[in-house]
Amino acid sequence: MIPLHGAALATQHLIDIGRTRIAHIATAMNTVGTDREYGYRHTLEKNNIAVDENLIAYADFSESTAYEAMQRLLHHKPDAVFIQSDAKAIGAIRAIREAGLTVPDDIGVVGFDDLPVALLSKPPLTTIRQPIPETGMAAVNTLIRILKNPTIEPIVVKLPVELIVRESSGATLL
Repeated sequence: MIPLHGAALATQHLIDIGRTRIAHIATAMNTVGTDREYGYRHTLEKNNIAVDENLIAYADFSESTAYEAMQRLLHHKPDAVFIQSDAKAIGAIRAIREAGLTVPDDIGVVGFDDLPVALLSKPPLTTIRQPIPETGMAAVNTLIRILKNPTIEPIVVKLPVELIVRESSGATLL
C-alpha cells in the first residue's frame, strides 16, 4: 500500500530525528487520504507513541484549509507535522510563521508529493517523492486494459516512493 508506506516514511523520519508530538493534517476525501492517515497512526503506534486525536486536523487539498487546520493544531503544541500534500504544507508553514514560530526549530514539517513548490518553500520542504510520470503511465495502461476487457479483475499498481530530506523537518540541524 504505497500511501501507507509514504506516510510511514514521513512519520518515521520525524520520530527518528527526535520529534515526539507529531501532528497530522489529513483529508478524509478519498482512500489515498485515509491510507496516509492510517500510515501515520500505525507508525506512531509501532513506535509506542500514543495517537493524540487533538494532533489530527482535516483539510481538503487547498493551502487555505491547511492554514486553518494548522492554526487549530498549534493550540496543542506539536513539535512536528506531517501533511498529506506539499500544497497544504505551504499553508501550514504560513500559519506556523504567523504564530511567531519557526520551521524547523519549533515545528518540523514534512509534506507529500515533491512538487516544485517544495524546493521554493522557505525553508525547502522535506517531502515524500512520488513517481508522477510513472503514475500517469500506469493509470493510462490500466485504463487501456479495462477498455479492452471490462470484466477484468481490479488492478493494484504499487510504485516506489522516496523520502526527500530538506531543511523543513529539522533533520539537517542535527
